[in-house]
Amino acid sequence: MIPYRLPAFLWPNVCDDLHRLGRDFDGGYLVSQRDVLGSDFLLSCGIFDDWSFERDFLKSREESTPLVAFDPTVGAGFFWGRVRSSLPRLAKPQMLYRDLKTLVDYYRFFSGPQRRHIKSLVGAPHFQNSVSIADFMEAEFSGLNGFCKIDVEGSEYRLFDELVEVKEKITGLAIELHDIDLHLDRIERFLTDMDMTVIHCHPNNYGGLTTEGLPLVIELTLSSASDATTTVSHLPHDSDMNNDRNGPVYFSTSDR
Repeated sequence: MIPYRLPAFLWPNVCDDLHRLGRDFDGGYLVSQRDVLGSDFLLSCGIFDDWSFERDFLKSREESTPLVAFDPTVGAGFFWGRVRSSLPRLAKPQMLYRDLKTLVDYYRFFSGPQRRHIKSLVGAPHFQNSVSIADFMEAEFSGLNGFCKIDVEGSEYRLFDELVEVKEKITGLAIELHDIDLHLDRIERFLTDMDMTVIHCHPNNYGGLTTEGLPLVIELTLSSASDATTTVSHLPHDSDMNNDRNGPVYFSTSDR
């Protein structure tokens, strides 16, 4: 096991109803069950080819709970293209099976008006194909509160101001943060402005550590329901899993 360190503002507080949503290893997040049950909708930014978090969220809540997923990089055409690319690889039939399974699951999961995949960017107003989260939530979910999952591969910092703008509508937030060594001040300001409780922090072991032991990529969970002020004594949580199942295992202890 490899030790790592976290600045105090990222160290999570005790949460007695943390549970994992999403597949094993990469793709799962630890969230508060109270935040899930208190949500009227799920807004997910970044899905690529894995909607296991979204599936588990709806199972924990109600299947009829509205889900809106933003991701311009994938869609039916993308998954059909994967299948066509796998067809000639007769020596690796498992790849064709995987791609067919993903294609079918995409059609099945994102079906009906309550589960929408919108092929738009978020947090990039300089692009034409971009949607404002704040404007969208006001237009589509006025008077409702929802959970947000943000996994947009480095563009999450562009969403900070919008998330703060609608913080009163957010029950919980699971967000992946990249290159945190370059953005610590910005992250600290964001957490102060959000005024939510940090209930979990998990280093993504694909990202590695700095020479000082700071994780470069973390998965952070914030809660509106929790008012805990006691920090956890150690990480990882019992329900945590490495993102890279074959990578190093990180651990840390609180000195606070």
